[in-house]
Amino acid sequence: MESAKADRIIQLALVRGHLSAAALEQARQNHARQDHAPPNDTQPSSGADRPHPDAAGLLDTLIRRGCLDESLVRRLAEELGGAPRTPPTGGPLTDPTPTAPAGDSGDPAFGARMAEWDRYRVVRLLGRGGMGEVFLAEDPRLGRRVAIKFLHRDDLETVERFLQEARIQARVQHEHVCRVYEVGDLEGRPFIAMQYIDGPPVAALRNELSWEEMVRIIIRAADALQAAHREGLVHRDVKPGNILVERRADGALHPYVVDFGLARELSASGLTVTGALLGTPAYMSPEQARGTREGVDRRADIYGLGATLYDLLTGVPPLAGPTAVATVVRILSEEPAPLRRRAPDLPPDLETVVMKCLEKDPARRYDSAFAVARDLEAVLAAEPILARPPSLRQRAVKLVRRHQTSAAVIAAVAAVTLVLGGWLAAEKWRLQAQARRAAEFGQEVSAIEQTLRVAYFAPAHDVTAEEREARAALVRLERQADAMADAAAGPGHYALGRGFLALRDWAAARRHLERAWTAGYRGGEVAGALGQALGALYLEEMDRVRRIRGKELREAQEAAIGRALREPALGYLTRAQGSAAGASDYVAATLALHESRWDEALVRARRAAAHTRWFFEAWVLQGRALQLRAGAASGRGDMAAARRDLDAAAAAFDEATAIARSAPTAFVERAVNAAQRLELEAVSGGDVPAAFAAGLTAWRQAAAVAPHDSRLHTQRAVLHWRLAEYQANSGEDPARALDEAVAAARDAVRADPANDDAHLNLGQAWWRRAESDQGRGVDARPALREAVVALTRAVELNPDSTGAENSLGLVYWTLADTEAAEGKDPRPNLERALQHLDGVIRINPRLATVHSNIGGVYSSIGTWEISHGLDPTVTHERGAAACRQAMAINPVLPHAWINLANIQLRQGSYLQQLNQDPRPLFREAIEAYQKAIGLNPRFAAGYTNLGTIYQRLAYQVLLEGGDPAALVSDAVAWYRRAQEVNPGSLTAFVNEGAAHTILARYVLESGRDPTAPLAAARAALTRGRAINPNSPSLHREWADAALVQARWNARPGGRPEAVFDEAERAAGEALRLNPDSADAALCRAQVRRHRAAWELVCRRRPDRWITGGIADATRTFEIDPEQFEALAVRAALRLLQAQVERNPEQAHLAASAAADDLHAALPKGPFLDRSLAPLLAEAERMAGGKEGVRR
Repeated sequence: MESAKADRIIQLALVRGHLSAAALEQARQNHARQDHAPPNDTQPSSGADRPHPDAAGLLDTLIRRGCLDESLVRRLAEELGGAPRTPPTGGPLTDPTPTAPAGDSGDPAFGARMAEWDRYRVVRLLGRGGMGEVFLAEDPRLGRRVAIKFLHRDDLETVERFLQEARIQARVQHEHVCRVYEVGDLEGRPFIAMQYIDGPPVAALRNELSWEEMVRIIIRAADALQAAHREGLVHRDVKPGNILVERRADGALHPYVVDFGLARELSASGLTVTGALLGTPAYMSPEQARGTREGVDRRADIYGLGATLYDLLTGVPPLAGPTAVATVVRILSEEPAPLRRRAPDLPPDLETVVMKCLEKDPARRYDSAFAVARDLEAVLAAEPILARPPSLRQRAVKLVRRHQTSAAVIAAVAAVTLVLGGWLAAEKWRLQAQARRAAEFGQEVSAIEQTLRVAYFAPAHDVTAEEREARAALVRLERQADAMADAAAGPGHYALGRGFLALRDWAAARRHLERAWTAGYRGGEVAGALGQALGALYLEEMDRVRRIRGKELREAQEAAIGRALREPALGYLTRAQGSAAGASDYVAATLALHESRWDEALVRARRAAAHTRWFFEAWVLQGRALQLRAGAASGRGDMAAARRDLDAAAAAFDEATAIARSAPTAFVERAVNAAQRLELEAVSGGDVPAAFAAGLTAWRQAAAVAPHDSRLHTQRAVLHWRLAEYQANSGEDPARALDEAVAAARDAVRADPANDDAHLNLGQAWWRRAESDQGRGVDARPALREAVVALTRAVELNPDSTGAENSLGLVYWTLADTEAAEGKDPRPNLERALQHLDGVIRINPRLATVHSNIGGVYSSIGTWEISHGLDPTVTHERGAAACRQAMAINPVLPHAWINLANIQLRQGSYLQQLNQDPRPLFREAIEAYQKAIGLNPRFAAGYTNLGTIYQRLAYQVLLEGGDPAALVSDAVAWYRRAQEVNPGSLTAFVNEGAAHTILARYVLESGRDPTAPLAAARAALTRGRAINPNSPSLHREWADAALVQARWNARPGGRPEAVFDEAERAAGEALRLNPDSADAALCRAQVRRHRAAWELVCRRRPDRWITGGIADATRTFEIDPEQFEALAVRAALRLLQAQVERNPEQAHLAASAAADDLHAALPKGPFLDRSLAPLLAEAERMAGGKEGVRR
């Protein structure tokens, strides 16, 4: 068979899926070896349309290897006919009617077949490119317009590239990537059916768009390229012509990245011909311009993005010459002019981003299209960008690294293994003194270590499979180690410890190394390895402890883990120092790190890194030292120094990841660094969103190599809950960030179910979600119950975890308060909270924070007792004692002062309810709140509770007939200070509304118009409603304000009915939300009392209001027998009942009951005598005198 026909048969088999590209490549190489000639893809290509030089022989090889069936080949040959197609000739198409895909003079019959094609109806030619022509067509089956690209070259390589484009583009599913619908052939001619994009290339819009709009288009293109890169694909021809922009019906611009014809998979050998330039010269990267395949990765697309944006913003490409060759020479030898030299009005940060994309060294460009997009978004938002100029040292390291060969990498892996052997395996196995099996055992572990290190030095990829295999092998060896004789046990367990160190399983490494030590195997290398394992455990524990909310509890935990881990680590490292010549600087640096001699640690670690260039662990150690030094700087308030050290640490970790591109340790530490930076920005008022974005980028990079690392997912949770705290404090909705935090914490638990810290982190994530739900009026109990489950598991796994035990107590406390707000009995959960907090005290009695929390729990118990008519005095005394115990340990603990003040406030309110003087306790509470605010001016609850005291005093003055205006003014001032500190404080807004209502009531009862204070009350309550529309207290206070308005409207000639209805609805909603609220029941009783009186004035029967009001007042008294106001309101309603009752006997009974209620109320509130005396006189008159009504 002639070569041309054989070539076309192979093409058709490829197009129709009978033959895979991989099988073709293998057959081609096999055929080339048989002919003793190099494979075809190494031959220079002129680009002419020609068949494979020995297509017939290649076809025979495919048949012989079973890749193609002979019957299939015969069928395809018959379908193609006897003669090959002639290559089409040129000539543009001017006739809009469908014709042949190439010049119709070449094959007029094919144009006719297109016109008769039943699969698509071809409308017109859209354009012609190097590989084919594109037609607009209609799909009659789906009723949509498509673009169909026909191939017009017949050589096999072109067909392969054409099909590769289709496969690659189809894999990238993204809204800004042109979709591929179908691949097929028409009469043997391959085609691709694609999404039709009705819009021009972005360059055509250059004069119509602002620079901001062009940047937004590039951001979307970067997102599309990121999707391709995630699939392991590189576009390699990013330019303005390959970004089409469609204008939607609403005027919005929607860009698409098109033409993946040059794209290739990172892992594939590809179709590139050595020495050929693939790409458009003006936009191709220097590595593409060199004509080599090596080194062309996703960063080539980053260059193309930068060159495209440069062109759009300036009107010219970065480096262009009169010819393609001149352009390539300039790209290889010159630097582009700075962006703002050509366009001075553009922002400096935009120039930084574009010029970073155009770096000649790929390592100095952005690492991902995602990072480009995020920095461009930061430019548009006028926020800080992540791009930073590299240091001189980084330039030198990257320059050297750019010229390394793969052989050098393999040699470097071996060199690093030998260096690590200095203190992980420095001494040779002493075969003469140990059993032969011990030596073989050690060799097996060394092989595992070597395999892992090769994996870690490979290009960035998920190392889970390699680590899983290594762990399985180590587990098998563990079983063998247990059966070893005494002489071999020490070396065996030491080897296993080394293996688990390589896997970052510090606990398992410690276990085996301690067994080696116990077995008498105590060389310097064992001491060094054991010191490393303990030190790594210490640093991980320190990272966990840093997340503990309470400073005192955090410091106590730091001391405890220091004793348990840091001190023994120092002991072992001291013994190891100097025992391993090759890594003595590393050992010394590690020792200095744990002794907090960070400057010396940095010097030693840098020396270790300089000693062996591929020793990435030395860079990791530098980063750790800088992070710890940053933590110390932050602790003493030097935030600028902390930021500098964290930035330097990030650079050190980046060096480590550039050396070992798949080493989880380096990437995870980089993610920890990013989380620490976010925490620093959060506590210092810095740029939290930018730090979060950087943190998420670091996490994603780490997740690419270690997606199942529990600690890594914990860092993601930290990132999201810190963002949630920032959003909540900024008035934004944190729900999504909190959901992400919970999801990340769950991933951490799935990755390591036996890790108590992962469960603790999950519990805290649920707890934060519950706090947010409470603030938004959403039922928090589901989240709180999830928190209980996770924290209980953390305590089960680690009974000595004071952090988990304390958190569990606080969650039960929060759950109890949530139930109390809904009218449920909170005492069982409050008792559970006390049990867990007492458990923490048993572990460490010197924790002032926990004593303060115990005082807070007693305060909540006292609140429930007051609301249910019980005496809270004993409970409050216990709570005050716990708070004072906390102050004795730590006099400057703000929460202890707050909890003590809360107890004094509640006890004073209880005395006020009993008509005892609350002022002494209120004064003590004011002093305690002011002390707490002095210690922490950002403590919003302190301001709110100060306002509550002044509001209570104002209410007492109101009841006594005095003017509460001054006290109301003081209360409002404190509430507004709380609102400034925390704009999301519902209580501050609700209480402000209540304070204004007290003043409105005084104005009303003085015979004046209360409109102004009522307007202020409604304004505050409206802001509270925006925070949580389902708050029972909010609806109760709204009802109180509406009632004052209704009473004012009830003056002669007024129409109060609508406002009475409003008050009735609000009070009813408060009761629906909390059926056991005595305050809400009393509020509705008051509303119905005044409504009944108004109906009586209007000569309408008020029976329903009287009956309902009496029921509400009775319910109030049942809930809280100390509510004397309920008796007074019920008496007023019964007196109204007596007045409208037609039956004299029933009227007498109602009046007698009213008099009894008033006599019971007056001893509890004799200051009400002024308001109750007229009612009592009338009740006694109607009942027949004083003696007649006493019982």
